[in-house]
Amino acid sequence: MRSKAVEKIYGLFHASWRKTSYYMHSGGDNVERFKRFIDTTLNMDNIREKAHLLHMFGVECTYFPDPVEDLDEFEFKTDFEGEDIIICFAVERCRVKRLMFVHADTDNPEIVKSLSPAELENFLSERAEQMLNFYKYITK
Repeated sequence: MRSKAVEKIYGLFHASWRKTSYYMHSGGDNVERFKRFIDTTLNMDNIREKAHLLHMFGVECTYFPDPVEDLDEFEFKTDFEGEDIIICFAVERCRVKRLMFVHADTDNPEIVKSLSPAELENFLSERAEQMLNFYKYITK
């Protein structure tokens, strides 16, 4: 059972995931390339045991649930144009159900805001190959 704080965060993320899902369904070619990772299984060994290798993709794992619940999330951080971009994976039984790209508030990292469609497209147009390789590395 999750605490009220965790439930609140899930609620906030759920709203942002819906917004990001909309962007991903209405986005450009770069966004289309990432849809194939929905419903793939996360590779726990590459995330936990070989986390030091994530730097090859310019990414670090910022939240790894232990133990992993039936419904959970994983968070990764990368930097783009001087800002931290948080990459959140919502998973059900370790299968990716949603993928979200957000800005974290610099004063309070618990507050997140989805990237706009233009920001998402800009990020992916510059980092698409690196992100695709990252996703391939952390999924089976």
